Amino acid sequence: MRERVAWLAVPALILLFLVANRAAYKGYFSSDDLDNIAWTGRAQVRTFVEGIADPFYIPQHFRPVGHFVFFALGLTDYRWYVAVVHGLHILNVALLFLVLRRLYLGLWGALFFAFPMAVFDALWKPMYVFDVWCATFVLLTFLQYLSGRTVLSLLCFWLAYKSKEIGAMAAFGLVAYEYWLGKRDWRRVAPFVAVALWFTGQAVLANRAGDQGSDYELKATPAAVWTTVKFYASRVLLRPWVLAAVAGAAVWLRDRRAAWGFTVALLLIAPLLLLPGRLYPAYLYAPMIGVAIAVGVIFSRIPWAAAAGLMAIWWVLNFQVMRIERNTALAEMAANRTYVSRVFTLPKRFPDTRLFLYDGAPPGMEWWGVKGALRLAYDTDDIELKQVQESTGERPYVLLAWNESYRMLEATAWNPSAPPLPMVRFLEADSAFQLRDGWYPREGDARWSQPVASAKLWRPANAARFEMTAAAPQKASIAVSVDGKPIGGAALRDSVWDEIAIPLAPGAPEGAVTVEWRVTPPLAPHENDSRVLGVLVKRFGFVAGEAK
Repeated sequence: MRERVAWLAVPALILLFLVANRAAYKGYFSSDDLDNIAWTGRAQVRTFVEGIADPFYIPQHFRPVGHFVFFALGLTDYRWYVAVVHGLHILNVALLFLVLRRLYLGLWGALFFAFPMAVFDALWKPMYVFDVWCATFVLLTFLQYLSGRTVLSLLCFWLAYKSKEIGAMAAFGLVAYEYWLGKRDWRRVAPFVAVALWFTGQAVLANRAGDQGSDYELKATPAAVWTTVKFYASRVLLRPWVLAAVAGAAVWLRDRRAAWGFTVALLLIAPLLLLPGRLYPAYLYAPMIGVAIAVGVIFSRIPWAAAAGLMAIWWVLNFQVMRIERNTALAEMAANRTYVSRVFTLPKRFPDTRLFLYDGAPPGMEWWGVKGALRLAYDTDDIELKQVQESTGERPYVLLAWNESYRMLEATAWNPSAPPLPMVRFLEADSAFQLRDGWYPREGDARWSQPVASAKLWRPANAARFEMTAAAPQKASIAVSVDGKPIGGAALRDSVWDEIAIPLAPGAPEGAVTVEWRVTPPLAPHENDSRVLGVLVKRFGFVAGEAK
């Protein structure tokens, strides 16, 4: 009877998963999705076949199994991407159950893995299809190995690595299996280890050569590892104390199957612990396989009613997390949809433009997503994208200014022959045309400058003063110069909008000038913000009339 109830729980939970996550089909592409669709659309099938067969590490992080999904679907209905991810997840639940059966365990581990909102993004965003595919082939690697099919297991292991690099750690998971549960047949597992060492050795060498200073740089310092450990330990089971309780129960039971499960989880997460620059809960999707095995062992050793009650609590907790994450994700995706749909109108308005400056974007839209959207809209790779503070010389370009307050993208062409305005107001999108060095994206009707910032202005013949509306979160001073000649400065109060007016000497010639200011001391924001700030500005420029 209990076994029958457990079997009925599987389709019921799958249905619950699909119903609970139905809002995912209302989502939209992320930056990584757009970038992947843009470049894979110009690839050929042989690119992916050769990528799978290639025995060398690819520094550009080409993952042919996952990237093939973007190649096959292209810029199609977003719902197809979600359907692929959800289909793979349901397949993974089934594969995990088969692995558990090989370990003489029941359904509990598979039921635990069926609704994992700790990895919410992996089930809502196509950009993490690499992690889901990797888990599929890791499970197939284990299943075929436990079934005695070594060659087929080795093939699945290869595909696990070609799905995502952490798949290489599955080889050491097989070593752990032989140690904890197998016959310690090291000759059988040797080919897996050899392949894993071959790829990981190449990856380490390539990282030293090409990934220094990037988010992909491997960092083995105690501080870096502690950062990643804290992050993932707090999320793998939603609460750190839950992880501690499960680990404690596994130790108390002294079951080698649980030891193997936790070893698999630790091995699959080990490379992530060296990447403090890339902390994403979705990366836990494959390591959750090992946790699910350990949970399956624990639940098989406690009374059925207690296990059912704990599993029900787990599902409820995950559903609550899903509801919170869902609202944030849908708001982010809606902004992305608005931005990209506007980008796709640009070829009709600016058919010959290939140079774009972007001034801000939705929180979920990075520069490579903006460029990917432009490449798709113009159907060409010949797109040059710069940030608003970067120089373009005198080449014409289109400014893409995102207004976060109104969730609107404003696109304006710049005419190099047009003279600059005497006053810049950041309430207006085209104000960015006159900026030069030292600026950050617009935030509403204001914009942060760096400690040193400059802009191009038109100085009228009767300019009487230079005015600025600015604020700083601390006491600071600002010194202003025009074409390199100091004209004065002012003291800024703490967190107050200051109206600054600097009188100008009469008789200055009319014309375009470069205004620069320096703010001291500079502001270093909180630890999650790497920017160095100067002052927050609403407007600045020359005013004609009598000096104040």
